[in-house]
Amino acid sequence: MAEKQVKIGIIGAGNIAPAHIKAFGGYPERCKVVAICDIVAELAEKRAEEYQLTSYTDYKEMIEKESLDAVCIATPPAAHKSVALDVLTMGCNILCEKPLAMTVEDGRAMADAAGKADVLFMVAFCHRFEQAIVKIKDSVSSGQFGPITSYRNVFANAAGHRPTRGGNLMDNGSHAVDIARYIMGDPMKVLAAQFRPKKVDDLDKVIDFSALLEGPNGEMVYIEAGGRHAGGRAVVEVCGEKTSALYDYFSANTMKWNDGEKWEDIELSEGGKRFFKQAKHFLDCLQNDEKCITDVFEALKTLELLEQIAKVANS
Repeated sequence: MAEKQVKIGIIGAGNIAPAHIKAFGGYPERCKVVAICDIVAELAEKRAEEYQLTSYTDYKEMIEKESLDAVCIATPPAAHKSVALDVLTMGCNILCEKPLAMTVEDGRAMADAAGKADVLFMVAFCHRFEQAIVKIKDSVSSGQFGPITSYRNVFANAAGHRPTRGGNLMDNGSHAVDIARYIMGDPMKVLAAQFRPKKVDDLDKVIDFSALLEGPNGEMVYIEAGGRHAGGRAVVEVCGEKTSALYDYFSANTMKWNDGEKWEDIELSEGGKRFFKQAKHFLDCLQNDEKCITDVFEALKTLELLEQIAKVANS
């Protein structure tokens, strides 16, 4: 797409919508969010008034009337497939909230449709754009860590059960699994997994989960996500034979780094700005043909690993 101001609409006016509106608002010369849609008219109208947008209850009407170049799908995950397939047939570019879908079958249908459409389909795995995660990823890829011995990630909050999101496996867990894949690479093998409550028939019921995986070179990879943790916790730790790093999201402006001799605090100039960096990447892919690092095909791989974790946890 030529360098012009990209017209964007938001589908879904829930809690995550403002984050995307504000992020795209950080690049006013390059894009403008002009409209928002939700099946609950009052919610769409509220967001529209708050951000000076036009409100709709029909996203197809919104795309047509506003002549949109792109949409951000911010609906509950169960609706991602049907909305995305409609948007793809209309030739509109997509930034879709995570997870891609609730099942691998649905995710594959979305990836197949995207492969046939000449549009950008990016999935909002925003943690790939967090400054500390980018630094760790680049350092691991360059060999600075040496052989990796272990990886650990805990994403926990006190939100508890949140219907329509696939529980904490698909909610916080989708981010956790995607970060692990991003830093450690593929393939991953699921060695053990557990849900709380155990062996659920509906992923929406998953309050906590933990999983032990084996990385592509035999590394120990531990992931935990939960919804009953007082105060919450969000930590990524990567240990190598030469270098180790630890990032606590509650200390967004610093991370801990060990060069093999001592731990030190590293200042982060852009910690916590992942939504803005994600929006920039979407625009760079759309306007400058940059390769998308979180496209629908990458998101499908994360979804496949999530499904493997669920299978082991329920076995």
